[in-house]
Amino acid sequence: MPQAPAYKTKTGTLLTVWGGLKMPWDFYDKYEAQDERLNTIIRYYEDVDGNWVDCRFVDILGLLVQFR
Repeated sequence: MPQAPAYKTKTGTLLTVWGGLKMPWDFYDKYEAQDERLNTIIRYYEDVDGNWVDCRFVDILGLLVQFR
């Protein structure tokens, strides 16, 4: 099995995309924009091509999927 690529968050943390903890967007949206706890939740990551990806919208096999 190939090794999972490492992705970088906006805080510079490297991560891989195997599993992980999930949070419904309805719950995420209850945080106020200035709430510092949002810094501990990964919403954006930099892919292997250097593009920033919003986790709300992830391209899976050419399909745009919105996670809720």
